[in-house]
Amino acid sequence: MSEILRLVDVKKSFITDVERIDVLKGINLTIKRGERISITGPSGSGKSTLLHIMGGLEHPSSGDVLFQNSPLYQRNEEEISYIRNMSFGFVFQFHHLLQDFTALENVMIPALIAGEGLKKAEEKARKLLVKFGLGGRLNHKPAKLSGGERQRVAMARALINSPDVLFLDEPTGNLDPEHSQEVLDVIKTLEGVSIVVVTHDFGVAKICENRYNLKNGILEEA
Repeated sequence: MSEILRLVDVKKSFITDVERIDVLKGINLTIKRGERISITGPSGSGKSTLLHIMGGLEHPSSGDVLFQNSPLYQRNEEEISYIRNMSFGFVFQFHHLLQDFTALENVMIPALIAGEGLKKAEEKARKLLVKFGLGGRLNHKPAKLSGGERQRVAMARALINSPDVLFLDEPTGNLDPEHSQEVLDVIKTLEGVSIVVVTHDFGVAKICENRYNLKNGILEEA
């Protein structure tokens, strides 16, 4: 498998009134196309910060992220935003679905923003939702969906533009065991996309072939 994403000596520090906190202390990591990796670690260890840097959401203090062998953070914000919208997908602990839109409409939105025609966007959204077992819930708004269903809708939304990398930040952290399993079952079916999962749940981490642990700013194989 060829390389899709590489972190090169990524460091991140935060300056407070009284001290400098070094959250990431030189992270080096290579992710291949289609590879699934998990990152675990104690609460507050910087897992989400690391994921945000990998996904173009937050600049590192130093170092860089190479996407398709090209430095991400040497680009301007418009270019980073374009890559983030077209090549990366994100699912967070809370689904962040738009409450006034149906499941189908929520999934269509990124495709429409990317310039997809209405008919094509609806076709792609419908296909994904059916694949994820939500064919009977297309016209339901988030309030009428279970927690597991909402996360599956969020997953479909993240995938509609066929991203190269899917970033999952505690995707089951707000779900009970039954609904967590629904989301895990979906993740297991995904092919052709690299997956980065940040989680405190070792059951979630186990679905990834390569697992890492972040502690004291250092990333090591788990």
